[in-house]
Order: sequence, then C-alpha cells, then structure tokens
Amino acid sequence: MRRRQLFVPMFWLVEYDTFDIGFITTDEFGNADILEATYPAVAKRLHGDWIQDPAIPVVTGFLGKGWKSGAVTTLGRGGSDLTATTIGKALGLREIQVWKDVDGVLTCDPNIYPHAKTVPYLTFEEATELAYFGAQIVLTSIVLKSNVTMLDIVSTRMLGQYGFLARVFAIFEDLCISVDCVATSEVSVSVSLDPSKIWSRELIQQASVSIPSFIYINNLINLQTGHVLRKSGVNVQMISQGASK
Repeated sequence: MRRRQLFVPMFWLVEYDTFDIGFITTDEFGNADILEATYPAVAKRLHGDWIQDPAIPVVTGFLGKGWKSGAVTTLGRGGSDLTATTIGKALGLREIQVWKDVDGVLTCDPNIYPHAKTVPYLTFEEATELAYFGAQIVLTSIVLKSNVTMLDIVSTRMLGQYGFLARVFAIFEDLCISVDCVATSEVSVSVSLDPSKIWSRELIQQASVSIPSFIYINNLINLQTGHVLRKSGVNVQMISQGASK
C-alpha cells in the first residue's frame, strides 16, 4: 500500500487491491462470483485500518481471490461497479454513487441515435434486466446483445411428460452454460446463450438440436414492441416475455 496526500491537506489516501482486503470469489477467472465470506472480511480490514490510521481508501475494482486456489480472479463485466457496491454493503453504507457520462436512463444508446430521450421512470426489475442485457449501468430502454447463440431443442418426449426440461438444464449446469432467454412449446424449447460448449453429446442424446445463425437479443422495456420491430423490418425468431409483464 502507498499513501499520498490529497489536495485537501487534512486528508490522506490509502490504496488497496481488492484481493488483499478480503474479496473472496469462486475460481472462475473472467467471471468469478463474490462469496458471502467477503462482506465480514472487507468490513474487518477497512474498519480496522481506519481505527489505526484514518485515511480515505482507494480500492482497485474487478479483482478477487479464488477461495480454493488462492489465485487472483476477475469478476467479469461490470466488476468495478460491483466492487463498489460490495464494499458499500460490507460497510453498511446508506448510498453508493456511480458517476457516468449520461444524464440518466435513456430510450436508446445516444452514440447510435443522438435524439435519445430520458426515461422518467423505471422499476428496479426493469433496470436489472437492462443492465444484464448490456446497458452500461442503466443507459437505455432498448438493449442489443450480440454474439448470442439460439438453441432449438425439439423432442416428442416433451409432450405431456415431466422432467425433460430438468434434464436439459442439468446439462447446461454441468457445462457451466448460462441461459439468457427461454421459450417453450409442447414439443420444443428454444434458449439463447453464449456460444460455448453447446455441442454436448449428452444434449444431443436428449433431442434434435439445431442452431440458427446471426442471432441478436433485442431487449425492449416500456415500448410497443411489435410496432417498433415491424417498422424496423426486424424478423423475430423467438419471443421470451418476463413473468412480471
């Protein structure tokens, strides 16, 4: 750690790496999850240092330490902001501020459409979904996620039976595949996911599997979806509606 004086003489900065102050994660480098043991560890370290020698902590984001290997891990997309909120929770803070270069939640990406407007109201659930599907913090009400694979799984064994989807999703779990959207019928299920490890022998044994090409996820919130897509000439291959809608 290095100390240096702030522009206000009475304050000092102390620099930390997150993996040294108690950020304990799973061992998935590039997409590690923060474990519950992190919160008391971070609180103990930062509170203890503050009592011994008060200074403003400046903490690097995005990093952690694997609980099994002890190796440095990375938290994946949004890891720096997640670092800030994790520290805030550990310290019991009332507010976390994340400063960005936009005035609020916008109807679309202003870098693509300069006439984007501010959205006056957004629920927590809508904000969470937008952030997951690619909005920077919460930037837009239309979010486009590229590099996505849609998997069509068709089997007559689904008809009137139980347990089929459980077996399919158990395979996804074994392969550490995260599913974005799901749409089902009596004999088929379509899912969108990141294109990795999808040609599993176990999955092919369950059903007929096909992969359409050139897939994007277009996540729309608070819009007349059908009208917008029709006007834009978008060919919809899959619709997945949230349970809260």
